[in-house]
Amino acid sequence: MLISKARKGFWILKRPEKDSLPDEFDLFDQDVDDQDLGDADWDAENFYREVLMPASMLRKLDGRVDMVYLLEGLDYEELAAIAASVTGEDDEVDPEDLPGLAHKLVAAAGVRISHLDSLAYNLLSRTVRSEGVLAEESSDEETLELLRHLGLLFSGILEAQGLVLVVPAEIMQRYGEQILSAEARQSAERNDRILSACLSVLDYYGVLSIKGLLEKLESVGCKVTAEQLDQLSWVAQAHGYMYYIDVDVVRHPGADEFEWILAEQKARPKLPYAKLPADLLAENPAGLTKRPAYAAFAEHLLRNGTADDDVTLMLETVDGGFKNGQNPVGVLEELTLFICGDPEDEEEDEEDNAVLAGAYAFLDRMLDETPVWYLKGHTPAAAERRGVEVEPLVDRDMFDDDEFFGDEYPLDEPLDDDDDDFMDLDYLLPSQEADSPPSKTSKVGRNDPCPCGSGKKYKKCCGKAE
Repeated sequence: MLISKARKGFWILKRPEKDSLPDEFDLFDQDVDDQDLGDADWDAENFYREVLMPASMLRKLDGRVDMVYLLEGLDYEELAAIAASVTGEDDEVDPEDLPGLAHKLVAAAGVRISHLDSLAYNLLSRTVRSEGVLAEESSDEETLELLRHLGLLFSGILEAQGLVLVVPAEIMQRYGEQILSAEARQSAERNDRILSACLSVLDYYGVLSIKGLLEKLESVGCKVTAEQLDQLSWVAQAHGYMYYIDVDVVRHPGADEFEWILAEQKARPKLPYAKLPADLLAENPAGLTKRPAYAAFAEHLLRNGTADDDVTLMLETVDGGFKNGQNPVGVLEELTLFICGDPEDEEEDEEDNAVLAGAYAFLDRMLDETPVWYLKGHTPAAAERRGVEVEPLVDRDMFDDDEFFGDEYPLDEPLDDDDDDFMDLDYLLPSQEADSPPSKTSKVGRNDPCPCGSGKKYKKCCGKAE
């Protein structure tokens, strides 16, 4: 349904004539008519113009494709993002000085072309091969937005062609040959390898400082400099290889509770980061099924009629849940929602019940094969062999964005790159009373619950030191 493409924050600066709306609008309008919207005051055309499509795509280009003209069709938010890509700062942009911004974008384009990944490079090169104007195809929004923010590719409406992608004339004239060169293609492929390696490393640890990421990359034979990573940061975030928490810290796209993960890692100072497998970067078509328990679970799903694509998604659900610190019960709840859908739906499906009936039997073994992020990439079994507490030590609720941090970003304090644990996160940990063993004057029985909150007896937890 086209309404799912809605994007907030875009306002039409220059509305096109009604007959210049793309053919896609007719499908959207029909889709709206097919729905039972009651007597709601629904203006499909205005909604399509103002919400579903960015201003730059709705603007009629009138045959002009120079950089300043293309910038004029953007709203302030878009211009600010483009300016930030040049300066690296969130400074205010002067809409009256678009020629100055255009000059900076053209000057920086040569270097930026060498920092694209294959997804962005292929779209840009196809447009250049079409003499700078390409009939709009079903390209993903992230790639279009990335190239627009870098000043390399824009979109709009040309009479008789409809929606098109456009390379600014200055970029075509100055860099057209570079874009189509073998060197540019090879750079994109090299960047793919670097970014994929970053994702593979973060898949083990969840969150790392830049220093830690570089060290781990080198340990598996991928030597990268901090400058190279910085140059790839826009592509890395646009295409979900890694997200920057701070200028010095990156996280895996799936590490949503990164503050809690960092605090848990810091709470285990004696646990070193797990050693990465030597073949980490080798292509492995088996994916998660290279783990025996995951392979057995996949066979269980297939025997019960689960489609191949759903099997892959369910294995990823289990893997992601355990990496984020969920226990088997929490992961089973996610699987139940995936398999059965709406929990309020009272209709039972025998096949779904058969899948779930055997699922829990696999989960404990699957957990023991999963590198857990808060255990610094160790599986629970490996961490236990090192004598480390594998249950969470830090209260997750304290990292509720609304209640705990408010409007302040949780990692706005400087990080200590000299720290052996990669970062100094004492301010993220619970209070002294919550995470320290009791003092010698505390009267805690050896068989009493440990005051640290682990759930174990005192003699088997903090009381071991005595």
